[in-house]
Amino acid sequence: MTALLRTLLSLALSGSVLILILLLLLPRLRARTSRRWQYYIWLAAVLRLLVPFAPEASLMNQLFAPPAAVSQIGSLPEEDSAAPVLPDGAEQAADIEAALPGTDPLPEEDAGESQSAGSSPTENPDGDTPAGTTDYAGTDTPVGLTLPDAGQLAQAAAPAVLTLWLGTALVLLIRRGLTYRSFVRAVRREARPVDAPALLGCLRRASRRAGVRHEVELLCLPGLPTPMLLGVQHPCIVLPDRETGREELFCTLLHELIHYRRRDFLCRWLAGAAACLHWWNPLARRLEREMDHACELACDEAVLRLLRPGDRRLYGEVLLRAAAGSVSPALPLSQGGKLLRDRLQAILSYQERRSPWPAVLVTGVVAALAVGLGACSLPLPELGSSPEKPDASQSEPDSSQTEPEAAPSQAEIPPERAALMAQLPPMVPDSNGTYPTIPGDLYDELVIQSDQPAGEKPSLDQLDSFEENPLCTRMMAQQHYELESWSVLYESRDWVLAPNEFDPEQMVFRDRWVPSYFVILEISGDGENDRMILSCQVSYTVTSSSGDYVPRVSLTRTAYTRREADLRLGEDLSGWQAVLAEGTTSHYNFWNPSTGQGILISDFGCLPLSGLTEPPPFAFAVYARTEGGVSGSTGEDQLITPRFASGENWVMLWDSETHTLTELSGLGTSPQLFWLEHNVLAIVCEERVCLYAENSAEPLAVIEAGAGISEDAEAIFYNLAPLREGGGQYAIAYCTPEEWRFCVFDSTGEVLSEFGSGLYPGSPDDLYLADFSYTQGLLYFVYYPDGTGVSETAMRCYIDARPDHDHTVQVVE
Repeated sequence: MTALLRTLLSLALSGSVLILILLLLLPRLRARTSRRWQYYIWLAAVLRLLVPFAPEASLMNQLFAPPAAVSQIGSLPEEDSAAPVLPDGAEQAADIEAALPGTDPLPEEDAGESQSAGSSPTENPDGDTPAGTTDYAGTDTPVGLTLPDAGQLAQAAAPAVLTLWLGTALVLLIRRGLTYRSFVRAVRREARPVDAPALLGCLRRASRRAGVRHEVELLCLPGLPTPMLLGVQHPCIVLPDRETGREELFCTLLHELIHYRRRDFLCRWLAGAAACLHWWNPLARRLEREMDHACELACDEAVLRLLRPGDRRLYGEVLLRAAAGSVSPALPLSQGGKLLRDRLQAILSYQERRSPWPAVLVTGVVAALAVGLGACSLPLPELGSSPEKPDASQSEPDSSQTEPEAAPSQAEIPPERAALMAQLPPMVPDSNGTYPTIPGDLYDELVIQSDQPAGEKPSLDQLDSFEENPLCTRMMAQQHYELESWSVLYESRDWVLAPNEFDPEQMVFRDRWVPSYFVILEISGDGENDRMILSCQVSYTVTSSSGDYVPRVSLTRTAYTRREADLRLGEDLSGWQAVLAEGTTSHYNFWNPSTGQGILISDFGCLPLSGLTEPPPFAFAVYARTEGGVSGSTGEDQLITPRFASGENWVMLWDSETHTLTELSGLGTSPQLFWLEHNVLAIVCEERVCLYAENSAEPLAVIEAGAGISEDAEAIFYNLAPLREGGGQYAIAYCTPEEWRFCVFDSTGEVLSEFGSGLYPGSPDDLYLADFSYTQGLLYFVYYPDGTGVSETAMRCYIDARPDHDHTVQVVE
């Protein structure tokens, strides 16, 4: 066997061991280390698969170093390999036989019998072999002398094996490179440059925030599901040809620019090169998938670090919108449904700071393992017998998997399904709540959506308390390990009916009763914060891993730490109640009916309330009214919006002094919030635009049908376009039965110009307008004559919105 082939085998073996170690370690370190570290630590395994350098005293060399005696006798002199000469004399021949492995020294009376069994052409008629010669061509050659023949056969086969290995790797790598190059060329050929000032300004803003100084081109491609980053020396971001909100576009561009700044493209190509070189090794392909997964989570973490706390909700919405459309799993901002849950959970559990010591310690261990495993030359005779051991060891698990621990009754399910269920391993979770892996083909055949009823609600006696539930205590230890101590001040627990939960015993998705907790904890070790508000619910999910599926039972949680001085709960919580909000299984309202106090709990903050006559509203987000948008500070007045799933149309103002809520009056349906100059809030509804001064619940101006816009206005376009150069001018679009019309107004609500376009409006439910922006007195938009939103029918238009100017629509060719 050639030295190159031995080196490749040692790289594959040592790299596979390191991959397995990382697969075992990383799930236990997710809550203790940053996503960035979890991404870059995979490079150790990539380099171990690619770089053939290591100390000679490595583990590979120690394990597979050939015995000295075998190597001396097993390698024959090349110039006389056909008839090697052994020392004369029976005594010396016996010594040689004794040195060979697996051969016992022959007694003197058996030596002649052993030699006479051969078929040497030089054999004497008396049956004696001439002294000083040994027959290597006989059919009954002694066992110890077969090693040279095996080595020669291996040496002859090594070039063919090496050619097949490296040839296939080279073909795969070239094909990958050519496919990517042709894809980039096709995208650049079909895409068109983006010249809209609003989009280019958003790109410049995102570049400054991401720290990217290199110029990045912005393109638009019809039919593209999600944005993507292409190129290294001449990078470009390709956007779908569809309408995108300004903040949503900013989050999208920020995500792609961080990929470019960190050169994730090169890391992914290194992992791809390792997968091509070790094309036969499933662990190498698993490594590439894990790196892609970790790359997106690390990029999300970097985006969240750059966003204000209030903007993180919007980033989660961007992911949800990307998943709602036709999304390819290979595109970065969505990755289908497999990655979406992990990314959303990472957003909800995002932490600004983590202790660096777990990452430092594990990095040292992984580095020592990568060097200690090494890359050495492996003797082929030793490898020739080793495959038998893995085959034998693999046969045992296969046989055990055919004996399920608790198979469903044959009378209750069809025989075909019963036979498939019998192939499952025992579905019992480990201490971390992880069930055995289900093979992908078996999962696809077995798992179905079931409409079977959940049955009666279990009694509370069957539900452990928060402190007794191992999932809860493990969550506190893993997610809030920085706390020095914690104790329960208030606890409300109940069974809630959760839809579409996985049942690993029946292999179905169905509605089932799951535990739900709401607790107030007294904590120490989190700075000045001494209270934690925590709501959590048990969830049965399934995640995909290398084509297979892994069921898990875990907790989904929302936690906030605050000071008791801010929350004003008091020492006695006996009069407080946790009420499950209508239409949800995980959101609790917390209030005291006797005192009217309460806590407004949303996905992104909590605020103290007073003067309540009913439980607090089912809130989604908390916005601070500050210059430039949202803020996470609770020291000023806040704007409260409902959850999107609630279908309500209200916005409330929270007073930071009285802790009371006041609903803004005059709103219509589907409100959208925009901040204008002088801290004026504009809420665009389908029926009207309402402007509110700071700390006021009454509108200072309303623009609606017959008041600033046409009397027959049917629906206002949901987006508001500010003049990009400033100056306090804002534009809206709305439709009448005859045409699309436009209105320009200032922050006081005074209408500066209002005019028609002559463009057919169609149904308000159809997509006729998109990419609405306002710059240098011109309104830019995309118009779809058939209302389908299909890019082939799109018309890029602009119209002069300045007073006393021609308002004829111009089409950009």
